[in-house]
Parts: sequence; structure tokens; C-alpha cells
Amino acid sequence: MIVNKHLLDKVRVEVQEVVKAIADRTEKELGLNIKVTEGCRTYEVQEAYYAQGRKPLEEVNKLRKKAGLPPIEAKKNLIITYAPAGHSAHNVCAAADIYLLDKNNKLVLEDYTLLKKFYAIVRKEVDKRNDITWGMDFTEFKDPPHLEYKHYRTLINKNTTVSTNQISSQNKPNNTPNSKNNILLFLMALGAITFAVMYKM
Repeated sequence: MIVNKHLLDKVRVEVQEVVKAIADRTEKELGLNIKVTEGCRTYEVQEAYYAQGRKPLEEVNKLRKKAGLPPIEAKKNLIITYAPAGHSAHNVCAAADIYLLDKNNKLVLEDYTLLKKFYAIVRKEVDKRNDITWGMDFTEFKDPPHLEYKHYRTLINKNTTVSTNQISSQNKPNNTPNSKNNILLFLMALGAITFAVMYKM
């Protein structure tokens, strides 16, 4: 099952298809669900995310407030994206962030044995397609929850970035406490090293 499936409503069908395939396989093989924390992302949200780790906390929180996001603490003012506003696949509804849920519907963040099994499922489903890129394949910044349409830059070039009024409140980011913590994502990627060696051939 996909929790927060509504966040996929305006996302490109290619991304929807791979997320559904991952969810179906995860339920069948692990008996667990996945959760979508973000699909389409506004220019304003991207601007706020990009400011993190690059601008003072006060300025970051002003941008977050403008984007409809809650404020963050100083310890969370870390770099979480390398895409400026208008340059993310999320800005053209061509990406989704997904997490594995445990049997209590909590995000699986530190159970690396379980995460390796989940990542193996993601790897197999992504490798079936030639139109999806997984965040674990990024060279500079590993982003395990991230799945994107491989050709999203052609959409950006058409100036189809998403504005605030194009996304309803139901489609705004589901801001779980750890959903975009750079350190946590690094730990998740570290936990997948064994998997990467075994499956990335």
C-alpha cells in the first residue's frame, strides 16, 4: 500500500508507475507499506530548501514561512539539496520521495538490514525501466528516497515549473521530522553499501 498516495496525483505517470511497482513488490516480499513524503514541489519550497545550510537561520525560516513550511532549528540548517529553485525535478512534478514503513507505520530509518532488502526492491524496479533515475545513483549527493523522471530537464527548459497556486494544500510536502535530513540520508546510504556492491552491476 502507498501511504499519502494523493501526493502522486500530479506527478508524471512514469514516476507513479515505478512507485506503484515498488509498493506492490514491497508489500508482497516484505509485508510492509511505503510512504510518499513529497511529489510536486513549488518554486517557493525549493527556494527555502536550497537556502538551508547556505543562509542564516532567520532568513531560512522567513523563506520557509513564505512557502508554508514550519520553522527549523539551528541544528537542522544543513544543505539538503543542490538544486536551486526551478531546477529540481520536483518543481516540474517529475519526482517523488518515498520511505519504507515498519509494521507500526513508522519510517524505517536505521534498520539497515531491512533497508537493504527494500533498496534491493527499488534497484530491481528502477533497472526495469530506462526513464527513471534513483537518488542512490547520484554521484555527489546520495538521496535514497528520491525517484525522478530521467528527462525532467527537458520539462524545466519549457518553463513548466510549479507555482504555489498550482499545488493544493493536499499536495504540499509531508514534512516528517527526518524526511530531508542530509545526515540521515548519508547514514541510510552508508547502510546500503553492502547492497550496492551486491546488486549494482
